Amino acid sequence: MVFDIIIWAALGVFALIGLIIGLVKGFNKVSTWASDYAISATITIGVAAILKINGVAAKTAGIITLLLSAVTLILFVCLSRIMQKAIDRGMQKREDDLRSYGGLGVFNRIWGGLTLAIKGFVICAAILITCFFILDVAQLQRIWEGASRLYTSVLGGGLWQNVKKVAADLLVIGIINLAIRQGFAKGIFTSLWGLLVLGLAVGGCALSYALVFKSGMFDSASAALGAKLFEKISASNIPQFTAELAENVARWIITVGLSLVLIIIVAVLSALISRVIDFARFGSAFYFADGILGGTVGFIIAVALMLFLGAVFQPISDLPFMETFTSFFEYSSVAKFFYSDNLLIAFGMKELIPLRSWLT
Repeated sequence: MVFDIIIWAALGVFALIGLIIGLVKGFNKVSTWASDYAISATITIGVAAILKINGVAAKTAGIITLLLSAVTLILFVCLSRIMQKAIDRGMQKREDDLRSYGGLGVFNRIWGGLTLAIKGFVICAAILITCFFILDVAQLQRIWEGASRLYTSVLGGGLWQNVKKVAADLLVIGIINLAIRQGFAKGIFTSLWGLLVLGLAVGGCALSYALVFKSGMFDSASAALGAKLFEKISASNIPQFTAELAENVARWIITVGLSLVLIIIVAVLSALISRVIDFARFGSAFYFADGILGGTVGFIIAVALMLFLGAVFQPISDLPFMETFTSFFEYSSVAKFFYSDNLLIAFGMKELIPLRSWLT
């Protein structure tokens, strides 16, 4: 009970700080990611719970839930941007007409305060849930008797037991939100160019190795450098350092040097092309289209990775050492589609890694 009061007090303090800052700054000058996430998560979890209660098939409910998590986020992000731009235009017009902001200014302050109050609450809640999750999964009371009282007073409280039912859902929706936001901010072309640059860097290293060790182009240079290395190091009376080893070391030195040159060339080209893409994104139409594609790809990648990890661990979800972790999905409405009711397994995917046969 005491710890529950402390937790609520911490949440209240963070929310109050956010409220004060938001009232000072106004809605048109604040970041809305937390309120967008909170509203999106509330709607997604609520609809998923309704589908669960009504016994909708896991495949259908899972697809609806995943799409809803993305659509609601995009919807509220767009609504927030529209509201901010409308407030900016309204305030600018009043400034041009030498009028006071009036009711619009009051609305801007109040809505900004509410937005940052939610942000403060969400940040504090995220920190607390992460700490409690680690404590719960660690199961310290099994190896340290002194931790039993901690578990009883903190984790055994009604507040954490209620939050625990939706903790996994909040985490999954948070990851999806982050992936979409990052994808939209970076854009598909920036992301693809980043992957291409990584491929060019790795390819440059592979090309350097092939040129030095396979093509024969650097045989004479390797032999000359190897001879100098052998001459210098053999004088130190190291019998293991043979002429053949010296030449191999020389080849690797040349390979590293050539790789660095190619990586520098790739880095310069990357900087130039990245600037071109950034300039192209100054156009609103290109920025929006590029962002939508980037957000879509980010969403697909995040969902695919979580489904893959869930499909790997789902077969061992009933084993004793997974009991605590699995308990987070017992009342889940969203996260269960990645773990206990994994959609990949529901659609017939076979066991990816035979963990169960290895561990039982």
